[in-house]
Amino acid sequence: MIREDDVGWAIRIQNEVAMPQIYEKLWPNLVIHLDDESSELKRTLDIAGADKLIKDPNGGVFFLGQRFRTYESSLAKGYDDFTLRNYRPRTNYKAECFKVIDALKTGKLLAAYYAYGHLHSNQKQFKKFRIIYFRKFVEKWDAGVLNPYQKKDNHDGSSDFYAWRFKDIPLDCIYWSLKKQYKKSSKLTDFGGS
Repeated sequence: MIREDDVGWAIRIQNEVAMPQIYEKLWPNLVIHLDDESSELKRTLDIAGADKLIKDPNGGVFFLGQRFRTYESSLAKGYDDFTLRNYRPRTNYKAECFKVIDALKTGKLLAAYYAYGHLHSNQKQFKKFRIIYFRKFVEKWDAGVLNPYQKKDNHDGSSDFYAWRFKDIPLDCIYWSLKKQYKKSSKLTDFGGS
């Protein structure tokens, strides 16, 4: 049996779980896919932390970052947290953390929202799923108001991450939650944030 790579797994979860269960319900027919890794648009938006584009019916576009975690790697271990990759030792590359702080400080593109899903053990549905007002989150982090509770190494040593407990993230940084339903409306006009 061929083991699925991380990117292939994330795309499968996105297409088979996140799209039908979350995105299409929140934003019917408004999600633009960016799955072609070779496209210039995909590479450019990756710098901004964007995995998806969400169309505004009035003509605007929002960027959405996303990450999915298995039950075994998160909730089963007691981790109900939001993580951003900090560093990749193999490539000596500053990853997401550097890119988003740089984007905030230099006026570059930055994903407005970040979807974060913790899968159920069956990997056919989410146990927890939140969408964060990402710009607001990054601004609070940069200002020293919202600090990570720990720095974690990836299980295979390929990178390290900063982690924030969801319970410590202020509600004004949460757009939507599967369990608490902070925002029940699916109108994109509610997606604009403040």
